[in-house]
Amino acid sequence: MKVFFSSRARSFYYAFNGLWFVIRTQKNAWIHAMATVCVFLLAFWLRLGLQDWAILGLAIASVWMAEFLNTALEAVVDLASLKTIHLQKSEKM
Repeated sequence: MKVFFSSRARSFYYAFNGLWFVIRTQKNAWIHAMATVCVFLLAFWLRLGLQDWAILGLAIASVWMAEFLNTALEAVVDLASLKTIHLQKSEKM
């Protein structure tokens, strides 16, 4: 059981390192982070119901997942090509 909890703790450590990497390296991630905080504060202030919170959570999670996937794809493109090619330029703009 001890191994299970230590492996889960290690998984969370890597997940939060990935989150910090995205926030540190991606300009739009700061915008997403501020929008997330604003939306949560506004929803709390408006005292939204559980169903509305669930929908907000799904929407915010979708945006963050898209940002994480975009960051991962950019990293793969950077690793796969030593020189900048036309397709890579158009993808990063």
